[in-house]
Amino acid sequence: MSRSVARPSPGAASMYERHWQLRRPPFRSDVPAEFYFGGRTQQAALLKLRYLIEQRQGLGVVSGPAGAGKTYLLETFCEQLARSCGPVVHVYFPQLTAAELLGYVTAKLGDGNELAATDEPRLDVVLRQMEGHLTRLHQQGRHPLLLIDDAHLIDDPRVWQTLLLLLNGGLADRARLSIVLCGPPELLGRLRRFGALEDRLELSCVLQSLDEAETAAYVHHRLHVAGGSPDLFDSTALAAVHQLSGGLPRRINRLCDFALLVGYAENRPVITRAEIDAVADELTPLAA
Repeated sequence: MSRSVARPSPGAASMYERHWQLRRPPFRSDVPAEFYFGGRTQQAALLKLRYLIEQRQGLGVVSGPAGAGKTYLLETFCEQLARSCGPVVHVYFPQLTAAELLGYVTAKLGDGNELAATDEPRLDVVLRQMEGHLTRLHQQGRHPLLLIDDAHLIDDPRVWQTLLLLLNGGLADRARLSIVLCGPPELLGRLRRFGALEDRLELSCVLQSLDEAETAAYVHHRLHVAGGSPDLFDSTALAAVHQLSGGLPRRINRLCDFALLVGYAENRPVITRAEIDAVADELTPLAA
């Protein structure tokens, strides 16, 4: 049976940190890499991505359901490789034209200003600049990485062809640029329809939801990094978090963050299943 929960007042977020003796919010999405906790499939993905870069391979794919932590995993990966890899070009808006994508990547590989004066630069100019940047970076011993989020939204065949063009600029058996495409499971189907690019696929990482033990460890880790006690959620609360979130980090974060806020408003000493069930009713739809 659900129950109503006390509505926290505006500005209560910083006060709930004090109530729970936290140094910072533990369950926000925009947190540094030290908050990262991966389950079995997430850790395997990080190892595969590191191998992709270290071996100067071309194309990799990271797929998984919405809320599985794909973007955060990629950002954590880039932060870990900041000293040995780069530059990193992260494309969050994949519905660019082929010319726009080439222009954007070329600008990011350079000083970012080459293409500012023209809205639609000539393709031969862009390709010449791209070639120059890749040659310079190779001579410096650096390996650029292109990350494309929500790559399943690419619907222009010319964009897929452009990605193939970028991969074809390698030296001997090593690519001068690695590309990682990120998206839901249907991304692999989209890639399959463009066979020439699928043939260049070096590795595929499929993220899965956390199991119950991993969910509990995820919550404990986040609380620890934020300076709090891992016992703020009792065992019944942790079981409820896993059940209601399906083990997806985005849903875990939403449930736990709201539970801490409401627990503060109701002056609870610990979060139990009752609090989790109550806030789950407030978070509608939870899967959004």
